[in-house]
Amino acid sequence: PQRVTVRLRYTVGPLEETQEVPVIPKHSLSMTLKDGSHLNGVGQNVDGYAFVAIAMNASKLRSWRFGVVAVTKDGRELNTSPSEHGFADGSGVSVAEFDFGVPLADVDRFIIGTRPVRTMEWKDVVLPAASD
Repeated sequence: PQRVTVRLRYTVGPLEETQEVPVIPKHSLSMTLKDGSHLNGVGQNVDGYAFVAIAMNASKLRSWRFGVVAVTKDGRELNTSPSEHGFADGSGVSVAEFDFGVPLADVDRFIIGTRPVRTMEWKDVVLPAASD
């Protein structure tokens, strides 16, 4: 095509509707989250880093996304972007995993919240002509 529509969907800003999840040794944790989503796991991956996994109702994710902050025992707040896995058509359950670059033993608590999805759109963007 010579022209396309470009749509950017993104999240930015502070977490809203937050819930704190304390890290307690020898204690498993389960929690219901927004719109039927579920805290699926808090743990440490094979590389020795803390993670949070959230199972989400994908059909409810059109206007918001989860965010997670790890608060370390020395008070640092660590942010990360999730890796999300699910069906391409947005149906069923999706899983978001938030990986942090510190061992779970260094984390005091996680703060789980949401951010609204924002959209920017540019219509009739002219593509450069193909060169032969």
